[in-house]
Amino acid sequence: SVENGLGTAIVVEDDVVMSDIPRFADAFVLLFGLIYALHLDYPKKLSLTFSFIQKVLMGLDDGKPLKPCLLSLKNDLLNSTFKYSVLKC
Repeated sequence: SVENGLGTAIVVEDDVVMSDIPRFADAFVLLFGLIYALHLDYPKKLSLTFSFIQKVLMGLDDGKPLKPCLLSLKNDLLNSTFKYSVLKC
């Protein structure tokens, strides 16, 4: 946070493209905006995480259906029956 002198930065391909973003939530939204505007692919190891965040948490639809494992996680979260599960796709 800004109070303790720390901010958030966005790094793309080892280059800091934005820095001193005071709120993590703002940095998060800016990251998705940059990914979209620059036509970047999600990092391979995090593609399911980014897809879930995009489609479920941010409500941004890309016209493609959710993978079954992500749909199951979404349903579990919405039904408040989510206890603990390992996401495997």
